Amino acid sequence: MARTGKQPRDSDWLFLDETWLDVLKIGNEGQAERVMRLFHRLVKELEKGSKSTVVTSLENAKRLAFCSSEFHRFCWRFYRDVVLELPEAEANELVSEITEIMRQRARLRWNA
Repeated sequence: MARTGKQPRDSDWLFLDETWLDVLKIGNEGQAERVMRLFHRLVKELEKGSKSTVVTSLENAKRLAFCSSEFHRFCWRFYRDVVLELPEAEANELVSEITEIMRQRARLRWNA
């Protein structure tokens, strides 16, 4: 959804049919039916005012989709090949440092 003469907004990709067609490359009719019913149910929940139900469902979907991402595979390899090879005290220190960096970045993002 490009805007004439302007840069597209960051959220514009969400409204493009191409985005959803790419994400929903579904190989069989049964699965397509389930996806359609899932989205229909989420819309109905929003219409009922059950925003928290929809947010929980989308957070679960995001969490499960992450497990199929390249970044997840990288994290697992890093944990398996690096962290587990360290003595426990060093591993705990490394994990604590990474966790603190993540917390700081999250605070910056939410305070921006």
